[in-house]
Amino acid sequence: MKRWFALPIFASLSFASCGKDGSTVVSLLCGIGNDSSALTVGFNLAELAGLGLTQNDAVDNTTIKDFLNDSLDSFVTEDVLRVKTVETAKPDDTTDSVRFLTLSGTLAGTFGVASSYFRDALDDSIFEYINDSFNVSSSALRIPKQTPFGPMFGDQHFPQRALAGLTTLQSSGDPHPEQWALEQTDFTAAMNYLSTIQGGASNRSNEVIVAVLDTGVDSEHPDLQDILVDGYDAVGSSTGTDDENGHGTHCAGIIASQVKTAGTSPLGVASRVNVKIMPIKVLDQNGAGGFQAIEKGVRYAMRSSPKPEVLSLSLGAGLDYGDLDDQTKTLVNQLFKDAVDAGIIVIVAAGNEGCPLGGSCRDSNGIFPKTIDEYIVLPCMYQDVVCVGASDPDESLASYSNYSSQEERSYRVNAHINAPGTNIYSTWPTDQTSYKTISGTSMATPYVAGIAAIMKSVYPELTQEQFIAFVQSGQVEPSEMVSKSEVGRLDLYKSLVAFGTDSTIGLNGGTPDGYSEPAVNPVDGPEESSSGSSPVSTLWSAICQ
Repeated sequence: MKRWFALPIFASLSFASCGKDGSTVVSLLCGIGNDSSALTVGFNLAELAGLGLTQNDAVDNTTIKDFLNDSLDSFVTEDVLRVKTVETAKPDDTTDSVRFLTLSGTLAGTFGVASSYFRDALDDSIFEYINDSFNVSSSALRIPKQTPFGPMFGDQHFPQRALAGLTTLQSSGDPHPEQWALEQTDFTAAMNYLSTIQGGASNRSNEVIVAVLDTGVDSEHPDLQDILVDGYDAVGSSTGTDDENGHGTHCAGIIASQVKTAGTSPLGVASRVNVKIMPIKVLDQNGAGGFQAIEKGVRYAMRSSPKPEVLSLSLGAGLDYGDLDDQTKTLVNQLFKDAVDAGIIVIVAAGNEGCPLGGSCRDSNGIFPKTIDEYIVLPCMYQDVVCVGASDPDESLASYSNYSSQEERSYRVNAHINAPGTNIYSTWPTDQTSYKTISGTSMATPYVAGIAAIMKSVYPELTQEQFIAFVQSGQVEPSEMVSKSEVGRLDLYKSLVAFGTDSTIGLNGGTPDGYSEPAVNPVDGPEESSSGSSPVSTLWSAICQ
């Protein structure tokens, strides 16, 4: 017997990169990355074998599609709901239990209906899980049509007066003068320290791969081309994993840029270990994308050989906690749980709305003012990720960085750590400017991912839980930053010293003989453009109906 539902109409949720270059990076963009007609299904291959659908733990996508559509026959007609395509993250991998379904029919884009029909039509034991598109219900946040930040920091170069504290770092000859973040986080001291601890110098030769899930990476950039490994295009771009936007190239450079051109090239955080970048394109040329592309990208990374040790995701989508599906309000996501269980460290951005996570966030200038009662950012708020906020050169929390509402909630409402995110100099596609200075939690995220790569090279068995403890053990705690965000700012050297004798991660050290921690000179913050808009005031200035 067929069942019918009252079906509300709702806006689908898309992702966007979190950097703040107004000309190229967009926030949640209407109609782009629409995957409301998509499901991700984890199949129990043993159960399918019992139905005669597998041979040697393999089942092809056409067989699964036909099986699902045959099962739906007794519930709905072909024009109402059907499986249009079935894919795997790695093409032709018939042993992969995870499959990506696109749907057709009048019910295809309605949240929760397709998964309900599948569960009714088939024995539930066949499925390990079924994920609807981001698990967002019918009253979800409507999506802005335009970039919410404008030119507040985008394309603004670092003022000369902010370079006063960088003389010590410049003497090393490697970092570019605009790389204030390396000085502030005691990078040089940390690299010297790693050379003195047991195994620190030799282990730095261990190869570590960081997957950058973003807009792709410029394969021709001289500072990156020698460290790229095969990647994956999850959006079906005509340029493959090459970057048509710039955001992904910028993030990759923060992690691993190699100094190839004196006086121009920035120094990547993890460039002094044997780091490689796996470009995984999950956002399109406009910097927008959908959940299924991200899911494909993460699943591809998990199934690569060798697989990456770190995932860097400078992306996110904001919504009201009340709009999450009731079954997912624990904020446990199977995708990221599986990645962490596989030994991968997952780093994500806190978002640039300048909003209190878990608290009320309001747009007061929009045509249709809207208040979100419990503002959250996904995937930042998922339990199985490391969430990163952004700090300024003057040790304050960046004005655009989301922060803790400090409300009593059933879920985490703050980032795990803050890292340099304002006016970060890094690589940009060579057919544009080759280098650029932009700001955002998108920039802070790969900074922490680079630190994770360093730690994974020294101690390959480092878990995500240990990594969180590591970055928090040496955090610098400016009172304004901590009072607002509840966490401090990353400091690599201080974390190494604080965590260096902890036997659980295999570091064995202390302060090296004859070595003293360098003085950290104060660095003035950047000047904000008077033409910029406040993040909150333009967050929902135009919305989809």
